[in-house]
This record gives sequence, structure tokens and C-alpha cells, in this order.
Amino acid sequence: MQRTTVSLPDDLAQALDREARRRHTSASEVTRAALAQHLGLAQVLAVWVSEAPSTTLA
Repeated sequence: MQRTTVSLPDDLAQALDREARRRHTSASEVTRAALAQHLGLAQVLAVWVSEAPSTTLA
């Protein structure tokens, strides 16, 4: 996976953090999902998520 840096206005960064907390996930995951949906690649993201190794601890 490639790392990308994005500068956000404070209000957008705060909204992103709130949404990540609401979903119990990372801001990166919320950003990936929103970007994939915006670009019409939501199906590609769904495949990646279903094939990604679990990050939960047993």
C-alpha cells in the first residue's frame, strides 16, 4: 500500500476524526472508503478489504 499525505482544513480534519471514531476505525480507512466511492472504485476497495488480513487481536 502506498502512503500519501493530504493537508486538510481544521474543520474537515475534525469531521474526519469524528467519523472514524463513530465507525470505530482509522481516519485512513474512512479516507480510503470515501476516495474509492468518489472515484467509482468502491468495488475495488471492497475486494481489498475482504482480502486484507485481520488486524484484531485475539
